[in-house]
Amino acid sequence: MSVPKTTIVSAAVIFLTFLLYFFLRSIPVAQIWKSYNVVYVENTVDEETVLRYLSESGCSGVISLGSQTVPFVSDITPVVPGSVNSYLTERLAYFTDYSNQYRLFYVPKSSGSQAVRALENLSRERDAVSGIDGKQQYPWLVFVITACVFLFFSFISKNSRAFMVSSVFVVFLSASQPFYPVAAASVLYMLSSYLAQQVWNRKKARHVLSRNLYFLIPLSISIIIFSIVTWQCAVLMVFTLASSYFAVRLLLDLEAFIESKRPFKFVKIFSARQIKIMYDRTAFHTLVCLVPLIVILAAFLLSARFAPAGDTSITLPLPVDESMVKDSSIHSKACLPVMKDYYRWVWNIKTFPYRSLNESSDLSSVEDGDCVEILRYESTEEGIKTSSSKVFTYDAEFRKVCDTEIDGLGEGAIETFLKKQENGIAVVYGNKGKSSGQTDSVSLVLILLCLLGPVVLLLIYSLSRKGISKSEGN
Repeated sequence: MSVPKTTIVSAAVIFLTFLLYFFLRSIPVAQIWKSYNVVYVENTVDEETVLRYLSESGCSGVISLGSQTVPFVSDITPVVPGSVNSYLTERLAYFTDYSNQYRLFYVPKSSGSQAVRALENLSRERDAVSGIDGKQQYPWLVFVITACVFLFFSFISKNSRAFMVSSVFVVFLSASQPFYPVAAASVLYMLSSYLAQQVWNRKKARHVLSRNLYFLIPLSISIIIFSIVTWQCAVLMVFTLASSYFAVRLLLDLEAFIESKRPFKFVKIFSARQIKIMYDRTAFHTLVCLVPLIVILAAFLLSARFAPAGDTSITLPLPVDESMVKDSSIHSKACLPVMKDYYRWVWNIKTFPYRSLNESSDLSSVEDGDCVEILRYESTEEGIKTSSSKVFTYDAEFRKVCDTEIDGLGEGAIETFLKKQENGIAVVYGNKGKSSGQTDSVSLVLILLCLLGPVVLLLIYSLSRKGISKSEGN
């Protein structure tokens, strides 16, 4: 007896999906900065030694104090007043903690595991205090919640096998991508599968589900969230849907084969159109779905993602919202330079040769649209005519040129690090700041969107019941 091609294809897709769950797995990392981990080592160990340990462990592209150079020098005025060059001094604060007890190094995120190994060797051989802000921690709560919801729905489903084969893959997805929004989306995905299993193997089931809001709303929300969290999760979501589809096909074929061996055949009297997907019992179970979603929200808010994972006694340069400085909750003198300060510094260096030394000018402030003009003289038949010509204009194009110049500085420049950070931040010394990677605000919105799903379903059900009651009363 030959195996049907559909069975071979289904098994191949499911097998490939499990391989991708393994090879595309992710572990959340608590980080202060985007694209970089902060390594701190007490200053009793010299910089060369730390860099040697990092290099021997496979770290590359490390940004350190010793790798800093002057990022731009004017060919016209290579020497400028110290007040113009204050940026060059202020940027060095990135390489020490507030108490000057630790040296700071910025290691690319791709070398995070190598940096951990280097610090372990350094601490063992040099007996030096060291650490890293990024620490991989597998949030087991994400998988536990997803698994519990899966078991709950498996127990209460009328067609438990149909629910299990359609939803088991999303449990593995949450294990492979253990992020809180993924767990919340997995709950909605299982809710849609639970509601759909009630019309399992009935006539017109596919037609009914394709038009049923109780099924489509939680499914759509979960797919959207899977697509947003990470690119790995988006890829795995596609294979999860495909595996769920093929697993359901295999179950249908298996049940049809078993049915064909029986002396008589059972026929379901009611079609899918005659079966209510949402009624009091399923509405209650939809309400119960809010419990794991609230637990996920609480766990997310209490997690360490809002704070660096390093030693809390160390005060490091941290990004905060610029509004904190504008609202005077942090004094501006406590701020370290960011990209806009670099742009301002380059502007002052480039325009300094064209400034009049006899006129006082504010070198600390520059706004979009500011320009530097020079007078040009031309001898004509009517005499000497003067005209003004713009040499520099501070705008997006000027900043784009500055960014291109940074690309030529190499990986070791602090400007390369600053360029990769978010806009609208200020940098101050502190113990907690904005974690990078997946933005916390985005994750919070996604979890709240999942919470909104069951609420919308219950609202639709409540309104439909009121409409039925009024029509019966009339």
